[in-house]
Amino acid sequence: MPVRRFELRSPEGGADGFGMYLGEAGQSGAASGLAPEALTRPRSKSWRWLIVGLTSCAALGGVAASALLWMLMLPPAPDCKTGSPLAPDMERLFCAQQAARSGELTELLSGLALIETWTPEHPLYKEAQRSVEEWSKGLLIIARQKMNASDLQGAVEIAQRIPKSSSVRADAEAAIATWQGIWRQGEALVAAAQAAMKEQAWGNASEVIRDLGEMSHPYWGNQRARALSEQLLVERKARQQFAEAQKIAQAGKLPDLAKAIAQAGRIDKSSYAWSDAQPVLNQWSDRLLGAAFQLWQEQKFDQAIALTKQVEVNPGRAEMAKDLIQLSEARKLAVSTWTNWVATPQHVISLMEAIAAAKQIKPTSAYYAQAQSSLASWQIQLDGLRQLQLAQMTAGVGTVETLKTAIAQASKVQPGNPRRLQAQTMIAHWHREIERLEDRPLLARARRLATEGTVASLQSAIAQAGQISEGRALRGEAQALMRDWTRQIQVIEDQPYLNLSRTLARRGRLREAIAAAALVRPNRALYPQARAAIRDWQAELNRFNASPMLPERPIPSPSPALETPFGSSRSGAIAPGPDASSEETKEPKYRLPQTPTRSTPGQPAPSGTLPRPSVPAPIAPESSATPQPESTPKDISGLAEPEAPQIMPPAPPAPPAPPVNVAPPRVVEPPPRVVEPPPRFERPQAAPVREAPPEAAPVRRERPAAMESVPVSPPSEPGPQAMEPESANFTESQS
Repeated sequence: MPVRRFELRSPEGGADGFGMYLGEAGQSGAASGLAPEALTRPRSKSWRWLIVGLTSCAALGGVAASALLWMLMLPPAPDCKTGSPLAPDMERLFCAQQAARSGELTELLSGLALIETWTPEHPLYKEAQRSVEEWSKGLLIIARQKMNASDLQGAVEIAQRIPKSSSVRADAEAAIATWQGIWRQGEALVAAAQAAMKEQAWGNASEVIRDLGEMSHPYWGNQRARALSEQLLVERKARQQFAEAQKIAQAGKLPDLAKAIAQAGRIDKSSYAWSDAQPVLNQWSDRLLGAAFQLWQEQKFDQAIALTKQVEVNPGRAEMAKDLIQLSEARKLAVSTWTNWVATPQHVISLMEAIAAAKQIKPTSAYYAQAQSSLASWQIQLDGLRQLQLAQMTAGVGTVETLKTAIAQASKVQPGNPRRLQAQTMIAHWHREIERLEDRPLLARARRLATEGTVASLQSAIAQAGQISEGRALRGEAQALMRDWTRQIQVIEDQPYLNLSRTLARRGRLREAIAAAALVRPNRALYPQARAAIRDWQAELNRFNASPMLPERPIPSPSPALETPFGSSRSGAIAPGPDASSEETKEPKYRLPQTPTRSTPGQPAPSGTLPRPSVPAPIAPESSATPQPESTPKDISGLAEPEAPQIMPPAPPAPPAPPVNVAPPRVVEPPPRVVEPPPRFERPQAAPVREAPPEAAPVRRERPAAMESVPVSPPSEPGPQAMEPESANFTESQS
């Protein structure tokens, strides 16, 4: 019978996992009339324990497997970067081993410091000893590198850090002993080579250097031997340069010392020759500095600076040279402000720069005293310059009041101030400016008066300009104008005389022309022209007198009217002629030229013959009074057209007179002649000249008494003799 399974479910409709099997009948309990609850069997507890056991076995197996895996796997590496002193020794040892693999000295020394306190009882002691051996070998390698780098002390210190428990310790001590022996040998050879070079034993030095090069150690055999060879060359060259410098300085002159210092400055400063040259170089430098300081005192600053710069190559005197150059530059700036004229802002700036430069000289300097002395003077000068600048700004307005204010401000510069002279100069200039401002209107008024060009206006202008007294600023300009106006007056006064003389000369009346031109006195404007004309006419007369065709004739007395041909006196000097009533009784002061004619005995002189020129007489001195001259002559026609000649009776012979600046006389046979009267001017004519007898022998004519007694001229004008031209001296002979 088939078995069927029935599930028993709970009332909630769930199955409890158990069923019921029926027989072949296939009938359920419901069919048999049983209730569903009656068909459920009781539960068995064995199944539950089975499940619990299986679960426990699975858990225990997992734990066992995990433990096995944990035991079989390596632990993770510790983090050495965040290591702590509280970390276990195994971890610290591991970190030390890892760090020592880099081979760095600090890492090796740190590892040795970690395990040096571990005793043999320490669990990690044996493993640590294996690391100590490796680390000690690394230290010895580093020590040898230090030794090869010529660092004996560093190599020994590193080798001595190797622990005594290490087998490398013995090798380190042996290496230390070897290194020290090599070092002592090398130092001895180097010292011997240095001593030989210092004594200039170049051969011994070369042998020692060769022995040093044979050493096996690379430092001594290569580096030091090569360095000593180079030093030997430097020493020999330095000695040659020093010898050349000494040879140049033998003359002892400053230029030679400067060249010697420059030559010695090329010596290598690390050589023994430089040490030997330093005292000699200091002596040369001191001489140059002394000469430069003397130039500084003489205010030759450029030369002092140039000479001091030659000393800067000497380190022993470089500081002194720098101070002297700075002091020279400062004083040069201060001296550039020395002036007796206006003070400019640049002067103030230069003086301030000089003060700042002098303040930089230290008290330990040899020139500190000079700097302080200059500072005191420059500070006083700076105060004076500021006061003068204020006065200049006030005077720049240009009025009398501001100039007086500027004078008062400049007067505040005390007499002890070096700028006192400059202040006095500016004060004097401002006083002159005040005088110019005060006198300029007078001079302008005088110029306006002189523009008319007449004698009266010119005299008024002279009087106006003469109000500017002596010592005033415009006195020189006023005097120049007064001289010019006086010259114009003289030209106006004397031009008619000169014109008249030229008119007479053109008509052949040279004696009258000379007499008219002689009226122009010396020191007058037209005197050079008159003198030149007189010289030319006198030369023409001399040529005429030298001709053998004409005999000598006496010179008739001139008419006094020629003294003042215009009937009036000039400003300067010509005295009025004598009255007509006294002309017959008084001797004339000088003679005027006559117009004689040649004649034969018993016959009258033909009219129209060539007149004989005569010599002008000296001019009477000027009067001390200065009357107002007339601008034009009264009548010129009387001078230009003389009266017809008249036959005069013969005059008695004149007494002989000594010659005055005459040449040897010419002896000619005197024919009878007729003397013509002098030309008549507006004034009365002179007394008639008496005719000499025919039998009278030719004698030399004397100068009239009126010409002998010439009155003395005032000191301001030359005497009447100076008015006579030199060419007028000649000789006339008479029958």
